[in-house]
Amino acid sequence: STQSTGFDIIRALLGSFTEADLEVLLYIFKSVGVDIRKDDPQALKDIVNIVNDKGSKLKEKSSRFTWFVDTLTAVKNNNVNKIPNYDKSDIVDIQKAFKATVKANPPNLQVTLADLQDAATKGRWWVVGAAWAGTEEGERSKKPSTIGNFDSKLLALAKKNHMNTEVRRNVFCVLMSSEDFEHCFEQLMKLNL
Repeated sequence: STQSTGFDIIRALLGSFTEADLEVLLYIFKSVGVDIRKDDPQALKDIVNIVNDKGSKLKEKSSRFTWFVDTLTAVKNNNVNKIPNYDKSDIVDIQKAFKATVKANPPNLQVTLADLQDAATKGRWWVVGAAWAGTEEGERSKKPSTIGNFDSKLLALAKKNHMNTEVRRNVFCVLMSSEDFEHCFEQLMKLNL
């Protein structure tokens, strides 16, 4: 979901914990911290614990870190008045525009940060119509095999119906020459598609 991706990004920023990361985290929590608390309070509590652990290991705390901790504490305690420059109207306007654009509720996909980072190697499974021809780790590549020699009349019929690739011809011939659905299923499984 969007929340889990957001929390993955926050955890990644907390992992490196540089001044630039603190600035991004501060912006995130100033903008949508209250919504994050509302969506998943347990994850916010985990983030607060991580920040406290990181803060205890710092020798000297910068003013930016102190400001971030103050903002995070205000979000945790649901005290919007203590969040500096907090303006809910901007977020509400964006949410209204989004709801007007998307009439129905969008599906709640479980896309994680790792899925986004590995999209080049594992594909974008969450996008409708995004086909991916790669193989998973450790999976050997299987070439579709032919079951056997089909009748020339059946192959001519396949050609007539525009079955122009080997896979299409094989599936067509299996479907047309099968005795029943079980035989068809067994033959299709042997194709290694």
